[in-house]
Amino acid sequence: MHALVTGIYGAFYRVQLTDSVDEKTVSKTLLAKMRGKLRIEYARQNQNSTFNRFTRPDNPLAIGDIVELKKLDNEKDEIEAIIVNVIERKNLFCRGSVRRLQLLGANLSGIIIIQSLDFPLFNEGLLNRVLVEAQLSGIEPVIVLNKSDYYKPDSPKKVAYDAIIGKINYLESFGYNVYRETFVNKISKKLIDLCSSGRHIVFGESGVGKSTFVNRLIGEKVQKTREIGASQRGKHTTVNPVLFETLKGGQIIDVPGVREFGLMHHEPASIARGFREFQDLQCKFDNCLHHREPDCGVKEKLQQGEISVSRYDDYIKILSSIHEHHKPRRGDLRQF
Repeated sequence: MHALVTGIYGAFYRVQLTDSVDEKTVSKTLLAKMRGKLRIEYARQNQNSTFNRFTRPDNPLAIGDIVELKKLDNEKDEIEAIIVNVIERKNLFCRGSVRRLQLLGANLSGIIIIQSLDFPLFNEGLLNRVLVEAQLSGIEPVIVLNKSDYYKPDSPKKVAYDAIIGKINYLESFGYNVYRETFVNKISKKLIDLCSSGRHIVFGESGVGKSTFVNRLIGEKVQKTREIGASQRGKHTTVNPVLFETLKGGQIIDVPGVREFGLMHHEPASIARGFREFQDLQCKFDNCLHHREPDCGVKEKLQQGEISVSRYDDYIKILSSIHEHHKPRRGDLRQF
């Protein structure tokens, strides 16, 4: 019996039975617990094969995992099934700080990253970090710029808005899919169609319109929305990651709004692969970190104005944060 993990509550999981052939969900939902031996073995397997030695998953499973169940008969407690096996993931999206890793979603069709032009302020650093994780996870990201109606020729913030639009256009030039939206009015048909099939995770800071977006897609006011305060920081309206079925038949995972996104689960040398504009550039050293090394193709393009200065600065910040807790191995460039 196969099931889809739709909710995680510590050691307990809300699962929805699926058709084992195409993984389509059926209406029956159960409360399950992972078999003790499997929990230990699966956690060790994740630690050894997926993440570096500085991070450890909070939970071995993620929403979107497909599991095998053994149904329990007439249990006194609320547990209705035991998870006896986990089907190999197609992909995994997560974020990691020092010695802590949060698995946000598995078996995803894409990642929808919502940013706002203003209120709260556009957060390029957060966007770049999520794009790195998406690239390294092999998951196609979609950038949604909400509150685009703020951009007007007579706006007193036009210079600042022009700079933000320029950053978005730059990302679009490297193949990132961008949607310019105003959720308070409507959601474009193209974006709705994108969420009509597959499983997407919706990611963004509190206040960018994520809850409004989710409510429109599922046709219910499940998530509360709140006004933005004077600090231009939104308040959290989602507590735990939750999977919803959309009106069109797709699935979306709504995660709590965050202001930080760690990449500590990656080795320093892998971060450059998360920047599309760095690919296929020739450097003198095969293990070049694109920082202080001579004859670096990335720095050459940077000096020529073909690579965004702010994107490169974010790359260095990410690299520096990882190096603080990374002990170089033989073959690594020691000087950073």
